[in-house]
Amino acid sequence: MNIKDLFQSIFDSSNERIKNPFIGSYITAFILCNWRAIFLLIFSDATIEDKIVVINHEYCSLSAILWPLGIAFFYILILPYLNLIFDALLSYSNSQKNIRLKTSVISKLEQKKAEAKYEREIAEERAGTSEISKLKNQIERLNSENEQLSQQNKESFDRYNEAIKIKENSEKELSKALVESENKHKNFEYEINKKASIDNTTKSLIQLILSALSEREFSYFKRYAAFKEGNTKGKSFTLNSLIMDRLFEIGLIKKDEKIYILTELGNNIYAHIKEEGL
Repeated sequence: MNIKDLFQSIFDSSNERIKNPFIGSYITAFILCNWRAIFLLIFSDATIEDKIVVINHEYCSLSAILWPLGIAFFYILILPYLNLIFDALLSYSNSQKNIRLKTSVISKLEQKKAEAKYEREIAEERAGTSEISKLKNQIERLNSENEQLSQQNKESFDRYNEAIKIKENSEKELSKALVESENKHKNFEYEINKKASIDNTTKSLIQLILSALSEREFSYFKRYAAFKEGNTKGKSFTLNSLIMDRLFEIGLIKKDEKIYILTELGNNIYAHIKEEGL
């Protein structure tokens, strides 16, 4: 074994000892407690003999060994348990803080919930008051109408009794005739309204279609309709395929087998043109 291997072995052995928790903490505590002697030994300009004399006289005592030893034992044996105690106290403190925060949040939410409940009850109360007022007005109106109807029914009943006294059979026939007449009148009104509605719809559709036609298309359609009606006897008619397609697209003409004829809508529009003198 050479000198290099010897120093390397010493260094490795020292390194392993320093890594030991007790030895490392003892060395650190020793340096902290005896730093003056170490600084004197390293940085003093005195001779080594003077340094040894001063160190032996001033710093070599039992406390220089025991204090670092006590600190090392405290660091190794007692400090971990103190850390556990501190961690437990901090954990308890944090849990209590979280509980207080949670309680505060829950209290605020409960307060908002109560406020929302009261606001909803107030809104429902206001809505209920409004509904009650509306119902009261409706009841009063219905009562007034019932009184009028009761009076009318009483008058009708009196007249009916008088009619029965005069002639019961005639009253029955008259009632039957009135019912039939009323039904006919209703049917007649319905047919009139229906026809008027259809006429209005047809007129609106005619106006819409006429407004959609250009002046040239309108003139062409009028001449074509007159030709199909036979009002241009002896005259020929030249078909314009573009305008015919346009009239077919709108629905004014249709194909019957191979020839074009006016649709019902086309006949109605042509009749309207003649009636209005367009």
